[in-house]
Amino acid sequence: MEEQNLHTDYAPAARAAKSEIERLNQHIIKLPLLPSIMNAVPNSVMILNKERQIVYANQICLDFLGKDDLSQILGQRPGEALNCIQSKINLAGCGTTKFCQACGAVNAILESQRSNFDSQECRIIIEDTASALDLFVMSTSFKESGEDLTIFAISDISHEKRRRILERIFFHDILNLASGLHGVSNLLLSATKDELDQYKSVVSSQSNILVSEINAQIELLAAENHDLTVKTSPINTYIILKELKSLYENHKVAYGITLKINHQAEQLQIRSDPSLLRRILGNMIKNALEASKEGDTVTINCGQKNEMILFSVHNQYHIPSDIQIQIFQRSFSTKAKSRGLGTYSVKLLTEQYLRGKAYFESSERDGTTFYVLIPFELTA
Repeated sequence: MEEQNLHTDYAPAARAAKSEIERLNQHIIKLPLLPSIMNAVPNSVMILNKERQIVYANQICLDFLGKDDLSQILGQRPGEALNCIQSKINLAGCGTTKFCQACGAVNAILESQRSNFDSQECRIIIEDTASALDLFVMSTSFKESGEDLTIFAISDISHEKRRRILERIFFHDILNLASGLHGVSNLLLSATKDELDQYKSVVSSQSNILVSEINAQIELLAAENHDLTVKTSPINTYIILKELKSLYENHKVAYGITLKINHQAEQLQIRSDPSLLRRILGNMIKNALEASKEGDTVTINCGQKNEMILFSVHNQYHIPSDIQIQIFQRSFSTKAKSRGLGTYSVKLLTEQYLRGKAYFESSERDGTTFYVLIPFELTA
């Protein structure tokens, strides 16, 4: 064994020596039928030693990883072979960071070592491109000549997951808009003559946004391979904040909560996709309102930062550290099982379509602020 003293925040860090990896590799290659069977299956398959290192992989797996030869990944762990961004944080590599606690890949391997079999979904962020892989993994442990080994099978479900998540994001967001419109329409029933003009303007604005969202979803459903054609037009940053404030201050989740625009919010002219930007900022606002309690204040803001536009939404709630590491994962939520799309959609739409960056800061003293940083002008 080597590297016994490396630090780990989760899975064991120890690795087998290079000579041991090569010995196991040669033993597996010489086994009757096993290499032939592995190369006959339609999935990427690895064989791992008890230290979770690759000692064999089939040709489909090498093609999936973009490798010409098994020697390029021999001795690596799955996350390292996949170039997972988390695998580079600790010197001990894949499975040893605090973020790995939420990784379906390492958890499936560890569970199969305890109970023989496990299957999970996981999401791998690729270091070089910051793109994501959605994987379904199956892990089965077995013994061969006294050796503890694991068959680790990988299926890429990125396209399917992306299609499903975009559909769910759409219905999630449409319901938000429809609820706001419903709230304003109820106010019309008891409105005074002076209030009618104000409410009619809000209804018109929200109806326009609703139609815009439906049109945007038509494009989303038609998009393939992460290829969505966005539609850009001029946007006034302060006006879009006012529209969203009017929309969400009448939403049911805003009951008893003050939604305000920061007095330092800047009125800037930018060019981006207004429908996607409304969806992103709307999700940030709704999530902040849902995290707040009666008497709290949610503050929205915008301004210039490093020749880009920074939008932010602040609430007084602190996100615990164990939740922070999962906050942008799809379907992760501290609320109902069917929720959890808001933060994921913020990151997906900002970084994949608006060429920006989504991130957050949270502390017990300052509460939580979600940020979206986008360019002044979104070009094709």
